[in-house]
Amino acid sequence: MTGAESTNKSERGVALLLAVFVIALATVFVFELGTRARFDQQISRSFSEGIQGDYVLRSGLNLSRVLLEVPKIDGINEDWLGEPWSLIGSAPSLPIAGFLAEPRLLIVDENAKLDLNSIAGRARANPDAARTSSEFWRDSLTELFTGLGFASESYDPAEYRTVGDNGLEAAQQVATIIDFIDADKTSYSSAGFRGEGIESSFPKSVFFNRKLENLTELLLVPGMTLERLTRIAPFVRVSAGEGSQQVNVNTAPLELLIAMGFPEADAVELVQQRLGFPIKAENLNQIAFGDQQLRSYFKVTSNQFSVYVRVALPNSERWLKANVGVSSGANRKTTVKTIEYY
Repeated sequence: MTGAESTNKSERGVALLLAVFVIALATVFVFELGTRARFDQQISRSFSEGIQGDYVLRSGLNLSRVLLEVPKIDGINEDWLGEPWSLIGSAPSLPIAGFLAEPRLLIVDENAKLDLNSIAGRARANPDAARTSSEFWRDSLTELFTGLGFASESYDPAEYRTVGDNGLEAAQQVATIIDFIDADKTSYSSAGFRGEGIESSFPKSVFFNRKLENLTELLLVPGMTLERLTRIAPFVRVSAGEGSQQVNVNTAPLELLIAMGFPEADAVELVQQRLGFPIKAENLNQIAFGDQQLRSYFKVTSNQFSVYVRVALPNSERWLKANVGVSSGANRKTTVKTIEYY
């Protein structure tokens, strides 16, 4: 092989390597452009969906306010489950022409629930006297927990992460919640109540000794778990101390009516009765069997509602939760107190 031929082959090899390098570089470049384009498209789509989702969530909140402000039918002044604000929750979705998403709206009457902060308070000075308000709510919560199956049980700490790794039976769980929200540092104990608190056997930092500010704080109470919280959430609420602790008899769940003292058969009959027409204030005495103390814990109107709006978009899902106050009277007005986005 001559020197010229060797030089030509060498040049052709360099050219081949250069061509392969250029092709590889072009491939990487095209791939990068495609990836970047898809990434930019995803960002654009996500941004667009986020804007659309926010508008739908706010529209859902505005719709809920309209529904809560709908004038009452003549002869009905009560808040009950036959009104538009309640019936909207049974709709599978809220169709919007040309919008590829599934919006949902649910309005919940918070006055249909037991206020957990009501269970801690002054005990009776005389054991023979009628139950105090806090003792009534304490006993009602105990009955509710019992009906929901609260029992003493051990948990896997890796799964539930409850303080002490033990679920408590109903009365002891209530006593422990009282330990968490009452002002003293001693374990709760009361004559005639079978539950005993456990605060004295735990580090002081475990118990906050103040009222609950939201339901999720229950997860910090020994014995409570996310599963237990999910079980009781439809029946309990946390108030900031404003307004009445009374429960609306026209919207309260069957389980809560039974826990508050109604015999099961009477509670079932009441729930069936209110499907057609709300219970009126003048009938509360009859419904409460003439028990004035029991009657005093019920009312027939509501002024606190929670609004839940969900929109399922093609590539994401967004939620809104709002606390809405409603004024009484013929011209009902709503006030949005808090809004949370998820």
